[in-house]
Amino acid sequence: MSVTSLIDPASFAIVVGGTIFATVLHCGPKECRKAIHAVVEALRPGFDPVRARSDLARQIADIARDGLIRSQPRPIGDAEFDEATDALIATRSLQQLVERHRDHRRRRLARAGEARLVLERAAELAPVLGLAGTLISLGLLAGRPPGPPADLASTLGMAVLTTFYGLITAHFVAAPLAEIVERRAQAEDAKREELFTWLETEVARAEPTLRPRDSEASVGKFAA
Repeated sequence: MSVTSLIDPASFAIVVGGTIFATVLHCGPKECRKAIHAVVEALRPGFDPVRARSDLARQIADIARDGLIRSQPRPIGDAEFDEATDALIATRSLQQLVERHRDHRRRRLARAGEARLVLERAAELAPVLGLAGTLISLGLLAGRPPGPPADLASTLGMAVLTTFYGLITAHFVAAPLAEIVERRAQAEDAKREELFTWLETEVARAEPTLRPRDSEASVGKFAA
């Protein structure tokens, strides 16, 4: 048995194309696009807390030197922290820093959860499309007059390959990608939460008129 015997464009099109189409029908084009974006982001280099902390330290130094009234926003290239620090400086309110961070965190985790659901649905549908391809192959075999053994072997091969492609698509593509997106989201969230706790403490230290939230209102509470 050679590797080329496992390659069949028609079977691949039925299973993979059918899985994509069925997933779009189940989840919607918008959610599928978001899932693709989440997968692409998960495969790229992740959030760098060391660099972000270094950049945020300059903003904190400005606040300590000039106060919130005279400080100017110092973007670090991360939308979540940029918007949070912009709100802090604009309103001179630590609570606004917290609220912006909390809103971003909620949306970020929601996007990861939605992407995982789409990929899990694709993993559920792929074996179904593999079975559909098998039934199509057997239906073609039943509907044609007896022919050469080669035709029979080709049809049976397609029936086997569609099932094989369905299992491969589900368990080696869609399901692993769902786990990758989930693990990446959790890892990034932990890094961001640690950095934000540091930022909040340092801002309160740099600007004595502000105070960190009490433990009951801490960001960690929002992980639920």
